[in-house]
Amino acid sequence: MTLFRALRALLLAYAILPAPYAMAEGLPVVTGDYPPYSGQTLPGGGISTQLVMAAFKAANMAEPEILWESWKRGYERSKGGEIAATFPYAKDSEREQHFLFTDPLHIDQVSFFTRSLDIDAVNGSWANMKICIPQGWIVETFREIMDTFSLTLQQPASMEHCMKMLQGKRVDLVPSATIVGIYEIKQAFGSTEGFTASPHHRRENRTYLMISRAWPDADKVVEAFNMGLKSIRESGEYARITKEYTLSSP
Repeated sequence: MTLFRALRALLLAYAILPAPYAMAEGLPVVTGDYPPYSGQTLPGGGISTQLVMAAFKAANMAEPEILWESWKRGYERSKGGEIAATFPYAKDSEREQHFLFTDPLHIDQVSFFTRSLDIDAVNGSWANMKICIPQGWIVETFREIMDTFSLTLQQPASMEHCMKMLQGKRVDLVPSATIVGIYEIKQAFGSTEGFTASPHHRRENRTYLMISRAWPDADKVVEAFNMGLKSIRESGEYARITKEYTLSSP
């Protein structure tokens, strides 16, 4: 009886541990190309990928198997539970039906980039200015701002084109997640000198690692991952990974 009770206690203790601690193999986690957050050709797979890997390690979880697929295919495979998780995604009601969300990987802002010396644009005096939003991006997100200030829309092929048009004074405002905007400016010009993000009409932009509700012990995966994410924030590793994508602004 004593031996039975000891074994029972051991099994119960094992059962309440977050599942990832007991896994010999890493979870399959999928992402796609969204520089600088993620990208197969980026250093470390992008900053989101580096954060995910660091959080798993800090939580003593097995290193995840990072898969690279199209966003649509990766999302569907994760939703069905074929893959454990996917990132980086914003939270919405449809996704919450199929996924559990970790604490935020990134708490960023969507800002309006402009030239540092364009005082009116920096100060939010945007009447009749020109705004650049690349083809394929969701224009309706900025419709209210465009209507309020009677902004003229320009839609080149890419965000890089928008930044070059901004530098050449052909447009006045380029809305973008701050991290993405900084990346695109650096890609185009090598540094962020001469550019800033207006403090006006910003909105928060959070992105997450999503764990499929169809994955076994999904709630334990979230719990363990959050512990790791908290750890790298407190240790300074999070800041080290993301420091390249900060921009001094008013």
